[in-house]
Amino acid sequence: MGKSLTDEEFNRRVNKDTQGDYTFLEPYIRRHSKILCRHNTCGYEWKVEPEAFLGNKNKTQTAVSSELDLKLSLVV
Repeated sequence: MGKSLTDEEFNRRVNKDTQGDYTFLEPYIRRHSKILCRHNTCGYEWKVEPEAFLGNKNKTQTAVSSELDLKLSLVV
């Protein structure tokens, strides 16, 4: 089992990996506890598991997929 990240370590890694394109609006707790994230370019906000976010190489696709899922759920 790997070392657990602190909120500061998680945010530092996000900034390094994304060049500041994303901001997490809630504190990091655990790798599977969803937290609110914002894509700074478009302003879209969604909840995501930190582990899934860090493991996804195409972060913008994560934001687009989450927005599409939300729109589809509103149509149904």
